[in-house]
Amino acid sequence: VSCFGSSLKSADIFSITGSKENFSCDVTSSIIKGSNTLSFVLKYNNKELHFRDSLALIPGKIEQFPKMFNLPKTKKELFPYNYFTIKNLEKGVGIINESGKHENTPWDRTKYNIFNENIDNIPGCRISENEYDMYKYAEFYCKQDVNILRLGFIKFREWFIKDFYIDVVDYIPI
Repeated sequence: VSCFGSSLKSADIFSITGSKENFSCDVTSSIIKGSNTLSFVLKYNNKELHFRDSLALIPGKIEQFPKMFNLPKTKKELFPYNYFTIKNLEKGVGIINESGKHENTPWDRTKYNIFNENIDNIPGCRISENEYDMYKYAEFYCKQDVNILRLGFIKFREWFIKDFYIDVVDYIPI
């Protein structure tokens, strides 16, 4: 089984294998370049799980994928990275009008409107006029990212097979 992630880091190996009380697994091989993990293989229940970094294969951000791979009806969603602190996550309830204040570029009215639309489109996410369930929003955001990565990778793979007769799943760029 092959799993692809964007910008894998050495810490990702630990976060997957670090909790041994939940399951028993072993890393049987890895390719690490600097702080980036290009690939690693995990043995679990006599099966091998191959993890690969899509960024090493496709040099672009996930937000570029919809345009890069002509993926209609998909877009990289808005996420208040700097608001999702341990302190705020302990409460689990986010304050909408504070969520985008501390981003690298503070959110404008347009971004807050998109954020509100997203919250309203996630069942059970809106708690009150100005509060939302942070965990439901994070789950929505992660699912959107995974879907865009999946669709983009499928297109990229199809193009390589068609044009070069190479299946990118069989190779790891270094």
